[in-house]
Amino acid sequence: MSNSRRASKEEGRPYRALRQFNNRKRERWGEPPLPEPEHGYAEEVRPKDAQLVEEWFRAATSRQPHRKRKAIIPASDHIDRIAKLVRDWRELRVRSPHPATTIRAREYQQLRLTIAQTSATLDMVLKPLEAADAINDPFIGKIVEYREHTKLIAQHIGPPRKQGPQRRAWQVIARALAERIRPALASMGVKRIGDNADSPLVEIIVRALESIDGVSREPATVSAFLRRHSDKSRSQ
Repeated sequence: MSNSRRASKEEGRPYRALRQFNNRKRERWGEPPLPEPEHGYAEEVRPKDAQLVEEWFRAATSRQPHRKRKAIIPASDHIDRIAKLVRDWRELRVRSPHPATTIRAREYQQLRLTIAQTSATLDMVLKPLEAADAINDPFIGKIVEYREHTKLIAQHIGPPRKQGPQRRAWQVIARALAERIRPALASMGVKRIGDNADSPLVEIIVRALESIDGVSREPATVSAFLRRHSDKSRSQ
């Protein structure tokens, strides 16, 4: 079948995974599920990493001593969402940013810092002068005018980014993976999804991270990060 004929045949037919995802949302909202499509579902091409993700679940859930040995393999829509996330992160990692982009971002941050520091310095200098009615001095008036221009620029470019500890790339990926793996396990009846170093959640994330960047990480390291993030979320 040619591409044009296949496209015309598939037009208007929904994808099964998308329909299942929407019906889960409707169920949470207390709404009835969408009806089955009259002409069936469109043919879906699963991500190439889907079988690999299934193997991660199989390996991680079949060796747990406190649960049955039967492997837990979530439905294809859960597997495909995780596989697509792994693919997207892998592609993003190998895509090299243009050097000019990094330079502009760094210089833009430096501009924000400079404007913020200049504005604070001008406020500090002008505050006692304004109180002493020296503001009518033409020279001081020029400084006041400069301060107002500085504040206007600050409104347009925004405040500088906070210079706190920066989260590493693998930690961002691990958090995104956890947000998709937890619902996948829960959909199969797993009631307690722990984040211990020997938990299925951590083992799957460790395997996924290695698939993305080729680095083998200790489960205890990933577990510690997930626990810290979970503790912060609960405290907020």
